[in-house]
Amino acid sequence: MIVIVGHENEGPTGYSFSITNKGNGPAYFKKVQYFLNLQPIEDKPFGESVKEMLNKNDIRHSSSITNLGQHSVMAAGEEITLAKIAFLLEDSEKFQSLDHEFAVRIIYSSLHGDEHVWFSDSRLENL
Repeated sequence: MIVIVGHENEGPTGYSFSITNKGNGPAYFKKVQYFLNLQPIEDKPFGESVKEMLNKNDIRHSSSITNLGQHSVMAAGEEITLAKIAFLLEDSEKFQSLDHEFAVRIIYSSLHGDEHVWFSDSRLENL
């Protein structure tokens, strides 16, 4: 069985979001979708959307964004950091008050072809 788990870490000068394959076999990604405020991001890469949002809100930052590829494979026990953002302490309040919500949905299957859906926000279940 394959189980993907999300981990969110937030501190006064940084934020990160990672996923881990807690299952006993590889996860074969069939489709990866990114969302902003529950709307699909289709016109640009996820990383570009994140940087644009931070710049628009005058948050000085450095970031590392992983755009998961369609048809990727995630090994059992593997952890992938989707977003890691570092910002100045004086921009912490701006970051905390952002009214933008990013989310991801991954449709994946096991080695045996069992299809599963994982999402970082339960509201995506009905979209």
